[in-house]
Amino acid sequence: MEKRCSECSEPTLAQSLCTLCNKWLCYQCTDVHQHQRPSVPSQYSDLHPQQRTSSIQCPDLHQKGSSSLPPNGQGPGSYPCSLLMCHSHRQEPLELFCESCDLLCCSSCHLSSHKNHRVVQTGKALQDQQWLFENLMVQVEERRSAVENSAKQIEDRLHGVKIAHRKAENQIKMAKMIMMNELNKRANLLIEQLEKISEDFQQGLEDQLQGAIEACSQLDHVQKFITWAMTHHCRGPVLFSRALVSFQMQQLLDQPLSSDSCSPLKIKFNWDASYWTKHISSFGQLTVEGGNCAYPQGLACSSILRPQPVTCLSLPPVCHRGREPGYWLPGLL
Repeated sequence: MEKRCSECSEPTLAQSLCTLCNKWLCYQCTDVHQHQRPSVPSQYSDLHPQQRTSSIQCPDLHQKGSSSLPPNGQGPGSYPCSLLMCHSHRQEPLELFCESCDLLCCSSCHLSSHKNHRVVQTGKALQDQQWLFENLMVQVEERRSAVENSAKQIEDRLHGVKIAHRKAENQIKMAKMIMMNELNKRANLLIEQLEKISEDFQQGLEDQLQGAIEACSQLDHVQKFITWAMTHHCRGPVLFSRALVSFQMQQLLDQPLSSDSCSPLKIKFNWDASYWTKHISSFGQLTVEGGNCAYPQGLACSSILRPQPVTCLSLPPVCHRGREPGYWLPGLL
């Protein structure tokens, strides 16, 4: 007749019988069902009730899964509260650790499947593992301290980069202001020169215009005088003033006309746009020292250069025409 597992809530075919508590167990319950190995046969009857009490935990362990780890809270070098039992040798506890296979084994397995392997007691293995963990903790702490120091250095460098960026930006703005001031000075100087040249030519032309107006007035006066003399037949005054009148009329007719010899005035602003564009493209340079990043060749300079004074292209010399002498006409009779 098939036996059922006495620990499972559902009907499960039993695979083994625990001789200490006389319970039929399935395969999974067998893995988690544990008893301490009795030291002497006379203690079997005394230990058996305690084993039955400890076997009550089998359903909980079965629900959690077939875990083979000992309970927490065990100190290094000490055995767990309940030793794991060997799968092959049901009555043998797993009190040895095979370092070659990295597995727990019993004394019978040590003589069979783990023969000639490196086998130590579980307490010794736990001590070795604790020593390894302690060394790892020391290394981890040292590594953490080094990483924290590195992070602090990175933060300091990041702050330094921000400060350097702000400083270089202020230098660029200062250079821009200097260049703008110099450019404004040069532009104002050129405008002053233009005003001076224009005023000189305007004054000369205004003087010529005033002279032409006066000459026209005198010629008009002469025409009126001749018309009056011929109309009223004033022979006496005309005869007495004939030489003076003829001289003044001839002087008016002999005056040169300056407007024919004056060429139109042209004022231009000459500058080479390509020259200034080429030179403004090399305005200022940046230098990067330190760090492990690669930068373009244009940035690999010795230092941040301040703007140097640039000589501007001057206007070609303009010939200043002298003022034409004013016309002087003596009064007519």
